[in-house]
Amino acid sequence: LRPGHVVYDVGSEEGDLSALYASWGCQVVLAEPNPKAWPCIRATFEANRLAPAAWWQGLLSDKVWAIDAQARLGLVDWPACAYDPMVPDHGFYSIWEHHEVAPALTLDELADRTGLPPDAVTIDVEGGEFHVLRGARRTLQCHRPAVFVSVHPQFMREHYRLDPGELFDLMDELGYDATFLATDHEDHWRFLPR
Repeated sequence: LRPGHVVYDVGSEEGDLSALYASWGCQVVLAEPNPKAWPCIRATFEANRLAPAAWWQGLLSDKVWAIDAQARLGLVDWPACAYDPMVPDHGFYSIWEHHEVAPALTLDELADRTGLPPDAVTIDVEGGEFHVLRGARRTLQCHRPAVFVSVHPQFMREHYRLDPGELFDLMDELGYDATFLATDHEDHWRFLPR
């Protein structure tokens, strides 16, 4: 990642890595569905005198169900929920649990709406990685960003009935080569365009 790069942080959680990318001079597009995470994201950015390039307070998936999309997408200020009190141990919002209540865009749609095509995409969505990537097909084909994915094989199988091999097949089909980086509670991979 280099200064000026546009980085989409999908599953921003509490914003600590997002703020790190911004501190390196990257233009960060935040994507986090959990409203309880946003006060911490805002506090982290403001404490470090940083600002995101754009944000989406919703899921990224392979389908669009954008309930009140304009109120949840921003190029300035913060979503309304970012001004709520901070809640410790707020948990995650995942596609399989919240697809009926949380709005969703594809990454392709988010890139169109923000006008910021990514140079890099980071994804940590606890098993929903394949859905995010399938919804990024046009962006990956046209803009060829580097992609960093935290693959959670157990959650992919249990919650989405998917085998991680399907994710690797998709990325291979899109012309990306995989490099294994590390494992902690999930497997971390880097995909670079061929």
